[in-house]
Amino acid sequence: MKYIDLHVHSNYSDGTYSVEKLLKHAREVGLSAISITDHDTVEGNLKALRIVDDNGDIEVIPGVEFSSYKNRKSVHILGYFIDLHSPKLQSFINYMKVSRYERALKILDKLKRYNIEVPIEIVQQFTRSGLIGRPHIAQAMKYMGYVATEREAFEKYIGNEAPCYVPQEAISPEKVIHIIREVKGIPVLAHPGKLGYDELIPELKKHGLLGLEVYYPTHTNEDVARYKRIAKELGLIVTGGSDSHGDREGYPRLGECRLPYTILEGLRNLWVKLYC
Repeated sequence: MKYIDLHVHSNYSDGTYSVEKLLKHAREVGLSAISITDHDTVEGNLKALRIVDDNGDIEVIPGVEFSSYKNRKSVHILGYFIDLHSPKLQSFINYMKVSRYERALKILDKLKRYNIEVPIEIVQQFTRSGLIGRPHIAQAMKYMGYVATEREAFEKYIGNEAPCYVPQEAISPEKVIHIIREVKGIPVLAHPGKLGYDELIPELKKHGLLGLEVYYPTHTNEDVARYKRIAKELGLIVTGGSDSHGDREGYPRLGECRLPYTILEGLRNLWVKLYC
């Protein structure tokens, strides 16, 4: 039987594995296909597809994960089979890159109140794509000796409830869904159990949402049953994945969420029906 994982991060966003290591590990744990869904960038996908073209032993499904906000909740939208070369996609990614940079500057400025001086140039050394996230700031803080671990950086300073937290720009999930549809992708709501905002699902369906990430490591059996039912009622495609970030603490490992290949076939068939 063939298995897949449709939610994986590389070191082009906040994962710890290079694309090469990610593909190697995916083969080792018996996966036939993965989707690299890095935050706000597709550079990892482009590199992976070049590597796969040479080997052909594992499928790479073009993907991305965009952050958005609704009623003060962080809503993550996955996009599958997106046109990686679309000018509209690249324009939005560049917009997000600038937004992340400006957010990082605000966080670093807040850290100064605690006598923590971290130059933005040091933070940038920890990101492959130039897209700065809080994990990169935490890495820089550890590197400079302000904290012993990245977890400490989040717990004391930059976590959601910590004093130096700065929210990302409030882009709506409706806008993200619209962009994914514009670049011929399948928009899917990520980890709805983690989000805890089920009433949002039918609202997003009205704005073009096409799928629901039903299978996720922290979803209980009850969660899975509930989201399968919601997906069926709303006519949404069912997907899933590990949300692996390599060996980053607090995240599942690649292979902990292996799904049957039939889920990918259903996703691909929907894409063909919509765009071909």
